[in-house]
Amino acid sequence: MSSEKKKRLITAVVIAGGSLAVIAIAAVTLSIVNAQVFSPQQRVSAYLDDVIAGEASAALDSADVNARRSDRVLLTDEILRATESGITGYTIVSSTVTNGSAQVIVDIDQDGETHDSVYYLSSTGKSWLVFDQWRLDNPQLPKMLLTVPTSIDEIEVNGAAVDLDDVTRDEFGTVELPLFPGDYEVRIPKDSEWFSGTTGTVRADVSGLAIGKIELTPTKELSAEVDQQVGELLAACAAQAVLRPTGCPFQSFAFSEVSDVSWTIGAQPTITIEYEPYSSSWTMRSEADGQATVTYNSLSSFSGGPKSDTDPFRVSGTITFEKGDPVVKLSKW
Repeated sequence: MSSEKKKRLITAVVIAGGSLAVIAIAAVTLSIVNAQVFSPQQRVSAYLDDVIAGEASAALDSADVNARRSDRVLLTDEILRATESGITGYTIVSSTVTNGSAQVIVDIDQDGETHDSVYYLSSTGKSWLVFDQWRLDNPQLPKMLLTVPTSIDEIEVNGAAVDLDDVTRDEFGTVELPLFPGDYEVRIPKDSEWFSGTTGTVRADVSGLAIGKIELTPTKELSAEVDQQVGELLAACAAQAVLRPTGCPFQSFAFSEVSDVSWTIGAQPTITIEYEPYSSSWTMRSEADGQATVTYNSLSSFSGGPKSDTDPFRVSGTITFEKGDPVVKLSKW
């Protein structure tokens, strides 16, 4: 082989070797970048960093939350940024990848306490045919269990108005809403004509159920309205003109047939109104006796003639709101 051919061969080998070395270095570099930037633990870190920064929408871009979209009303940037005692830091403990699924265990710091949490992820393929892509599967979020009267369609959380029109509620008005860890101030944005609401703080830990309640106090207008409706119901009882008015708190008895029955309400009982926050129900009851007097004509052949009787009575019942207005219903007797 001539010296010229030897030079060409050596040059070709050097170029080929150099190319292989470049490819090997590139492969190693891509592997390191994939492991450090596109790993499951990095995806979890990015999610938690967004939560700490108050970027709720960014955090949820890479997470599937197991809740109806209409029930995600507390997962907003405005509410999260106003939340106190939330997540302040975290430590990735371990990460395991198996057949396109990953599990990342994290110690999360919240208000001076450490909570362990597990995040599950699923592979969604690769970008640029090289870098792994991961998505969080239903990250652990606490839920707020809050009972709000069905007559109220808006509350205020951390100063932000929250519309409840499309939120899932049970018959008592109870909602169960996902939220990020932290302390939440909950109140009615403005007092109703019929009641006022006090502010309550709800603490949501990293996982679990945060139970809150809104205390409602009846206004003078509600007390007056209930008194008026009770008076009207008692008047309707008296108008039945029988000794035992149906569904009414007072009655009398005679051993014979009677006629010309007439009731008069001498004193209407004083009414107390109470609100039960966990069942979102209003009740009313009397603290002292009212007094009803009946006159009638006894048709007894032995002791017939005009008669009278007085029955002290108390009332109780429920208050519901129909189209925003209170409706009183007496308890059955």
